[in-house]
Amino acid sequence: MRSGCAVLKRLEAAREFIEKRYFDYAGCDDLANRAGMSKAHFVRVYKQAFGESPHQHVLRRRAQAALDLLTVTLQPMKNVACAVGFDSTSSLARALRKFAPSGIPQYVYFG
Repeated sequence: MRSGCAVLKRLEAAREFIEKRYFDYAGCDDLANRAGMSKAHFVRVYKQAFGESPHQHVLRRRAQAALDLLTVTLQPMKNVACAVGFDSTSSLARALRKFAPSGIPQYVYFG
C-alpha cells in the first residue's frame, strides 16, 4: 500500500502542476518525467485515479478559464484563447462545446 500512496502523491503533484500552469502546459512527457513514470504508465494511472486523461484535464481547465474570462471581459475570443493556452479560436470553441455545460456564450465577440 505504501507504493500506492507514493504514486497517488506524485499524481496529485502533477494535477496541481496542471492547475497552476494549464496555460503553458508542456505535455504528458513533461508531467510523466515530473512524476518519475513512463508516459504510458503515467497516463494510465492518472486516468484511473482521476477519471480523465491529463490532456482532457488540461483542456477542461483551459475551457473553464476561458469561460470565466469571456463572462467578465469584452476581449475578442482569439485573445481569450491565446491567454488560456489554446492555439486558435476553433480549438477553444471545440473545448467549450465539449466541457462547458452551456457551450459558447451568446455574447462572445469572435473578432
